[in-house]
Amino acid sequence: MKTLTLSISDRIIRFVEINEKREISFIDSIDTTFSFTECFRTGKDDEAIVSEAANVIHEAIKDKNLSSNKIGILLDSIFTFINIIPIEYSDDSPGVASSLLWDLSNYYPNNYKNFKLNYYKLGNKKFAEKVTDTLYIAIENDKLEIINKIMHTCRLKTGLFDIDHFAVEKYIRELYKPHLSSRRCLYIGCKRNRFDISIIDSNSLIHYEFIMFKETNYIKKLSDFLDKIKSGNESKTFDFVILYGDDYTVDIFNWLSSALQDTKIYLPDPFTELSLHEMISNNLKFREEGNKFIPACGLALKGL
Repeated sequence: MKTLTLSISDRIIRFVEINEKREISFIDSIDTTFSFTECFRTGKDDEAIVSEAANVIHEAIKDKNLSSNKIGILLDSIFTFINIIPIEYSDDSPGVASSLLWDLSNYYPNNYKNFKLNYYKLGNKKFAEKVTDTLYIAIENDKLEIINKIMHTCRLKTGLFDIDHFAVEKYIRELYKPHLSSRRCLYIGCKRNRFDISIIDSNSLIHYEFIMFKETNYIKKLSDFLDKIKSGNESKTFDFVILYGDDYTVDIFNWLSSALQDTKIYLPDPFTELSLHEMISNNLKFREEGNKFIPACGLALKGL
């Protein structure tokens, strides 16, 4: 059993394959000459950009003798709409789907029916017994159609799909399970203009939010978030922190280590926390970039 994950962000595709021994058996990262923002905007009618995306994937994996049983697609959270609303879960309440569509229609009044929705009940206890904070993720059907066209052109059949930030939860639950037995984890995805932030415990997702920022004020934005938590919201307390991502991740690790001196801060490295297949263990060109591959490893682990 092997799972190959393709992690798609705006101008980068990352590849991770993990085998049944939980070894990383293939890894790569490709910078694209096009942006997936543009691909998703025009790809429904522009066959050229779809072919270009498919060719990047094909060139990366051809001649690699990959024999993955499952193939997963991981989409950057920037390509989704994410919101949290309270929903009443009772026999006489409106259906969950109706509640989600109504909320989505407030943001996309003209095309709210052109989205695929998935939702999660959050584990906080803020409301009455039958009312639960519900996180939902909405992705335009056109984007999913374009991804399917790209994969079909590559002759790859997708069996898994997730959003990068939420795939990280699987990695944490697999590799940091002892830490979660009686404690809460705050994990933060660091991107160029965005933080994705979640709090989880041993059983569930407790909290999620994202923070947009300009490159010059990302520390202030994160500091404001921590100050808000310290103000006494019990549902947002945490015991340790995990960071992953691209831009600023190491800088944020250093800043948090100083700002939260009594809290353990982790910067996971899948290249040491997971085993490496002998074919790549001595030829790993991404040795110093492990935290960038955490989401892809999370989805690959989910597929085993």
